[in-house]
Amino acid sequence: MIAKSPRLFLVLLWRHYVPRLSRGLLPLSMILMAVFTSCSALQPKGSVTTTATKNAIKLDITLPGSAQAGHAVDVVVRLTNTGPVTVFFPEIDGVRELGIRVLDSNSATPELTDLGKARLGTGSSQEGYEKYVIKALASGQYHEWRIDLNALYKLAPGKYHLSLSIELNLHLTPFVISEDPVEFNLQ
Repeated sequence: MIAKSPRLFLVLLWRHYVPRLSRGLLPLSMILMAVFTSCSALQPKGSVTTTATKNAIKLDITLPGSAQAGHAVDVVVRLTNTGPVTVFFPEIDGVRELGIRVLDSNSATPELTDLGKARLGTGSSQEGYEKYVIKALASGQYHEWRIDLNALYKLAPGKYHLSLSIELNLHLTPFVISEDPVEFNLQ
C-alpha cells in the first residue's frame, strides 16, 4: 500500500508495528512517535478562504494562513457558475489565465523559479499560448485550479499577499473577476 502523505505513511507504519512490539522495538516506537509528531507540526495552521462574485460567477480562493518556508504553499482557486447561462474562460498552461500576483511585505514581487517563468510567462512573452484553450462553464458547474506558489516563486520566510484576476466572457461581453489581496505567512 502506498501512502499519499508522510503522516499517513507513519500511521500505517505505526499500526503495523504496534501489535508486534517487543522489548527490542520499544525504542523504535518512541522514534516513530517523535517523527509523527514533528510531521504534524509541518502542516499548515488553518486556512484562509475569500470569495468574490460578479455576474453570477463566484471566485473562491483558499490558501494556508501560515506555512513553512521551503514546503508547498498550496492554493485552491475555484470558479463556480451560479447563473443560468454558460460562461467561457481561457485556459493557458493551467495557471497563466489566473493573473496570479504575489507581493511581499515591501510590495515587491518575489523572484520567479524556472517553472514560474515557464508557467506564468515573463514580460510580453507569447510563449505557452499554443496551449490556449477556451473552456465552457455551464450553470452549476465549477472549475478548480490547485497551485503550489512555492513552485512558482522563490519565497523566503515573511508575509505575502496573493491576488489574481481572470477574464470571462458572457454573451460575447468580456468581464474580469478579481479578488482583493489575501495575506499569508511563511515561517
